[in-house]
Amino acid sequence: RIPGPHHSAPPAVAAVAPRQQEAADRPSLCSLNDYDGRCADVLEGIARLHSRCEAPAAPIFCRSLIRLLDTLRAVRRSYRQFVDLDEEGFGVLDRFLNIAHQDGAIAFALEVTFGDDSIIKDLEYGFRVLASYGANGNAAVDPESEKALADSVNEIRTIATRTAEQYVYFTFLDLKGDEVLLCRTCSKLAEILEIGYPQLKTAWEASWFWETYVLKLIAYMPNT
Repeated sequence: RIPGPHHSAPPAVAAVAPRQQEAADRPSLCSLNDYDGRCADVLEGIARLHSRCEAPAAPIFCRSLIRLLDTLRAVRRSYRQFVDLDEEGFGVLDRFLNIAHQDGAIAFALEVTFGDDSIIKDLEYGFRVLASYGANGNAAVDPESEKALADSVNEIRTIATRTAEQYVYFTFLDLKGDEVLLCRTCSKLAEILEIGYPQLKTAWEASWFWETYVLKLIAYMPNT
C-alpha cells in the first residue's frame, strides 16, 4: 500500500500562513467538495492542474510538475473512471500547488531543503495514487511514471537547494554589511526563482520564520 500523506503542517507553511492562506482560500481547481461535478472526469482534473502549472504567474516549483502531469495524463487516458483514491490524490497535488505559490517561494525552498521532507513525500504520494489507477493504492506504478516522478522531484530539490544556499549567503552578507554582494545575491535569487524584484520582496517577507534557524546555522559555520 502506498504510504499515506503527511498531514502535519511543516514549519515554513505555518510561518507564512497569512499569505499562503490566501492561496489556500482561493477556489481550488479540484476542490475536495466539487469532485462529483467538475473533477469527476480524471482527465479533466489533470488538465486543470496542468493549466494551473502553465499559467504565466505560476511559480517555478509548479512549472516543474508540467512533464509529470503529462505522464500522468498518458497513463490515465485509457482509464477515465473516477476511482476510490483519486479524490485524495488530486487533493494532495492541489495542496502542493497552493503551498508552492509564488509568494511563499523562498519559504517553500527552505522547507524542502531543511524541513522534514513532508512536502515532497506528499507530492510523491499524490502522484502514485493517481498513477496506480483503480487498485486502492496497491497497484505498481509503471517505470516510466516513476522516472517522471523522480525527475520532477530532483528538479524541485535542485531549485530549492540553490535558493536555500543563496538565502543563507544573503543572511551572512547582511551580518557583514556587504551591500555590493547583497545586491548580487538578490539578483541571483530572482534568477533562480524566475521572478521579479517585487515578487522576491514578497517572498522574502514571507520567509521570516526561517531567520532564527538560518542565523543559528551561520553561527555554527567554521570561519564565520
